[in-house]
Amino acid sequence: MNTQNNTSLVNDLFFDGQNVRIFGTPENPLFVRTDLGEILDLVNVRKLDLEPQDLVSLKVTSGGQVRELVCVTEMGLYELMFRSRTESAKSFRRWVCEVIREIRLKGYYIRTGLTDCDRRLKAAQLEVIACEHDLAAKRTRLQQAAVLANELPGATPVGALVHDLHPDWSQQKQASLCSRIVRAAESAGFPCGHTRMPHGKVRTLRLADFAAVALAMHLISRSQGQALIHESDSASSANSAVN
Repeated sequence: MNTQNNTSLVNDLFFDGQNVRIFGTPENPLFVRTDLGEILDLVNVRKLDLEPQDLVSLKVTSGGQVRELVCVTEMGLYELMFRSRTESAKSFRRWVCEVIREIRLKGYYIRTGLTDCDRRLKAAQLEVIACEHDLAAKRTRLQQAAVLANELPGATPVGALVHDLHPDWSQQKQASLCSRIVRAAESAGFPCGHTRMPHGKVRTLRLADFAAVALAMHLISRSQGQALIHESDSASSANSAVN
């Protein structure tokens, strides 16, 4: 059985007065197993043998509390319908096929005969669901970015790398180079992370990224140094000519 978190309610429907809750996504709807058991009159629906991939355990927040619901996939739904021997199973099959088709086409199902108030309420519910999906996606992206920034795999403190590169430099000079390398790495798009040390958090870089940034800075400073030398030589030559 699979487990999923933060799954929004796609539709909360009723068939012959009985609740049918549908979670998941329009592409992969999930149906609450106990709802189906009551509608299809399946005794001990929990004990019915279904394929593990057709069962999904959902952790759903309701009224500030987290509840666990066991749902079935679309294939699990069909399996339960085929096992039902009630007269209403046939009409339920037709109804649920229409529901699934509408959900796939529109992302939701609206029963016929709705009043304007019902439609406005449903539209508001759909807007809330869309916002929940957007927030969940943004939260996931932020969590991934935080993991990348704080737990950069294979990263080393920049200060340690600079110390190995210039062990004879003063701490002030090493700290200045650390800041320059971090700024250059961030400008170039290299991921910079953090790691906690006894004296606080320090910036980290992967060794290959540090080497690339340090080499680029060395070449730039070297070319600027060569230019200054040429300018100095030219100035000396001009002074000699004047004298």
